[in-house]
Amino acid sequence: MPHIGSVYIHWEEFLFSSVVSVSKVLPVVLAVRPGEYGPLNFKGSFGNKPTPFTVDVDPTFIERTKLKASLTRPAIELNQPQFVDGVSSQNITALANFIAHDYDFFAFQKKLNNEFKHFTTTIPSLNSTQFNYTEPIPLHFIHHRSSREDAIPLIFIHGWPGSFLEVQNILPGLLEPDSADQPAFHVVAPSLPGYGFSPAPTKPGMGLKETAAAFNQLMLQLNYTRYVAQGGDFGAFTSRYLASMFPENAVSILSNLYSVSPTLEDLSRYAANQTSAEETAFIQYVQATEGMAKAFWGIESLLPLQVGFLLGDSPVGNIAWSYFGMKGLTPGYDWTIEELVNWGMMLYIQGPYNSVRMYTELTKEGTLDFAFDYINNPVGVLEYFPDAMYGAPEDWCKRSANVTYFVKKGMTVLGGHFPAHVNPTDLADEMRKFWGSAAGGWTK
Repeated sequence: MPHIGSVYIHWEEFLFSSVVSVSKVLPVVLAVRPGEYGPLNFKGSFGNKPTPFTVDVDPTFIERTKLKASLTRPAIELNQPQFVDGVSSQNITALANFIAHDYDFFAFQKKLNNEFKHFTTTIPSLNSTQFNYTEPIPLHFIHHRSSREDAIPLIFIHGWPGSFLEVQNILPGLLEPDSADQPAFHVVAPSLPGYGFSPAPTKPGMGLKETAAAFNQLMLQLNYTRYVAQGGDFGAFTSRYLASMFPENAVSILSNLYSVSPTLEDLSRYAANQTSAEETAFIQYVQATEGMAKAFWGIESLLPLQVGFLLGDSPVGNIAWSYFGMKGLTPGYDWTIEELVNWGMMLYIQGPYNSVRMYTELTKEGTLDFAFDYINNPVGVLEYFPDAMYGAPEDWCKRSANVTYFVKKGMTVLGGHFPAHVNPTDLADEMRKFWGSAAGGWTK
């Protein structure tokens, strides 16, 4: 119990008295009314069918963001190598100065509107007997159609800390390939609920199972009754739910983060020195890297609102939180400061709380334990170094899906956690190989 002078008091009394004392000094401001989306900081309407959308962010919010960046206080660091304890103060100072003095958000906004075809819609309430979120689901998405009549409908799904921006570099090559012999794609790239310009959920229960159900309904609204899916991170998880829950619609998926874990039997064989060299290397890789991943998952899933307060109050802190992982998971790629800020803004505009809170729902639904149903439809697996599942044995992946295509990239091949962004040519090539052959299940 807290000690005040020589008097001990109960926690409940301490907390209540603290709240009362603070409320006497600070006015109570309710920024969000229960049941509403909250301050989106952008103009948008979400009807019952796909409607064109223009990105239009509140200039006052951008001014406030630049002011907050100018007030950033870097930490006084220890004398040690950079990126041991986190993103260095040198990087933080550079980010703060750029946002405060050089960043032109409205030039970025103009580029978003010129380069992408944006839409919004609303997905009606999901079935309450199957899903944990039954409110209508407003969505923002990108939709570009190829000029080719034989183009394959594709839903491209981003993850954290990405957004629909992940499709930006790979989009042109998917729409119009160089050769008529290569498959082309009609591309749909939605923003996960609470990311980009898809308003955040208003109640608990919106996990990736619910997201998959909403995205399937989105594809049906667009008259794509049969389609394929590609993604990494949350996009990979969502794709697996699409394929297992809606196999008649999601014909096949290509994952660049196909998550598997060693079983108790695998670990027993490993302890007895009976695993193959490939299995041994993967188990050791998982053991060496899972601590960091689970630490991030743990704090975000356990206390997402606290994390949301911290990230939401500092545009620089919001970027720094994700940059640490982005840097480590894309070796060989130098993120520009403008890229980092643009990506960060897609989480910051409507508030980072709901983007990190997704981890709470993933913990509840078993996603982070990789508790997926078996997928009978064709599944392609791509492994880029040094992503979390790099080196997962093909036969282990086949335990949970009908894996018909498997490629482990060499360690020198650029890609990491964001291949669509950092090496779009290679990922697009793999997508064309998978869906241009019988392995992808689209061509008979």
